[in-house]
Amino acid sequence: MNNQKQYSVTTIPTYKQYQTLARDNQPLVIPYLDAIEKVMLAACAEHKRTFAVRVDLRLPAHSNTIDLDSNKVIKRFIASLEAQIKADTKRKAREGRTPHPCNVRYIWAREQSTAHHQHYHCVLFFNKDRYHCTGKINAESDNLFTRTVKAWASALSLPLDETMQLVHLPNNAHYYLDANSSDFTQDFHALFYRLSYLAKLNTKQYGLGQRCFGYSQR
Repeated sequence: MNNQKQYSVTTIPTYKQYQTLARDNQPLVIPYLDAIEKVMLAACAEHKRTFAVRVDLRLPAHSNTIDLDSNKVIKRFIASLEAQIKADTKRKAREGRTPHPCNVRYIWAREQSTAHHQHYHCVLFFNKDRYHCTGKINAESDNLFTRTVKAWASALSLPLDETMQLVHLPNNAHYYLDANSSDFTQDFHALFYRLSYLAKLNTKQYGLGQRCFGYSQR
């Protein structure tokens, strides 16, 4: 089983050329930092204008219909979200429009503090020419936030209205990376700093036979 001692960590606030949230009392896992950089670079290489959004996905306190002790739920979430994006692409094409391509990339960390049920911290990457915001937080809107809630509802096998309260956008959830902008390096570093939180060793539940961190491989 996984255990904390097998991971190489850093407590130095600077990693490579980036500032991070590493501190003496908050070690960050180095392979996770490398994965964050890898996904960010891949997203910006494919979509020169990238929209990234931070989202928290909470697990229900009680459920007899799903296995909350495995990460199959986050895999179902990603699969559902990608399927919705593809369906939206096909619908726009049928209407005679030419939608910008959009491959979804992601990073997630599964955590549990002493006071909360297990939850996922996620960042999702989209083509900004296709999606530039999450939209209004309500079940009636046809926007990226609603698609995210629908994907989590599908993953949990719960009704949409019961899932709304389980999806949370933290403060300053939106980030924009424009490879052609003079602010690109500054913006890239700012997002890396924010996402370094996902690499922290503390609050991750090792030794339970499940992964605590995952990311898109392509």
